[in-house]
Amino acid sequence: MGSKEIEKLRNKNPKAISDLYDQYSPALYGIILRIIKSHSKAEAILEHTFLKIIKEIDTYNKITTFFTWMCSIARRLAAESVTPNTPEKVSADELLMESQLISKDYETLTKGMEIASKEVLNLIYIQGHSLHETSRRLGMPLEKVKIQMKIAFGHINKILQSDKKIFINMTLIFPLLIQF
Repeated sequence: MGSKEIEKLRNKNPKAISDLYDQYSPALYGIILRIIKSHSKAEAILEHTFLKIIKEIDTYNKITTFFTWMCSIARRLAAESVTPNTPEKVSADELLMESQLISKDYETLTKGMEIASKEVLNLIYIQGHSLHETSRRLGMPLEKVKIQMKIAFGHINKILQSDKKIFINMTLIFPLLIQF
């Protein structure tokens, strides 16, 4: 994120705020979900994270990258929401079953997908990297990363349209489809 974009955020420019959310919400959601383990709670923390980012944008200094600064806010809010004295009301079996279903859905949705598209999808939505980080990691121009994401979404859409019986965890897929 460049200085001009950050200045627009400081001026509360609605387009800049929307672009920020579009670009970074999947990565921040992944970070939060790893801590929270509940999709509904993670979504609430994600919303709170963006509100806090906009509220505290003037405190951002360029010691770290903007993305690292946002990640630290997301991690802090997620950690604060987890109270160690309150046991989670989800059994280990339920968590295992949910993770297996998500894994199965991901495998089903990516079967036959181009390798480049699958790598990009994995880095952004499974590992939680931003578009720019993915571009750097793969040595791929940013525009090509975006193209690969669109190809991945096209592949996913074909599968969803061709087989309505596939169980899809919508908390995994919905953010993918609204991103691009």
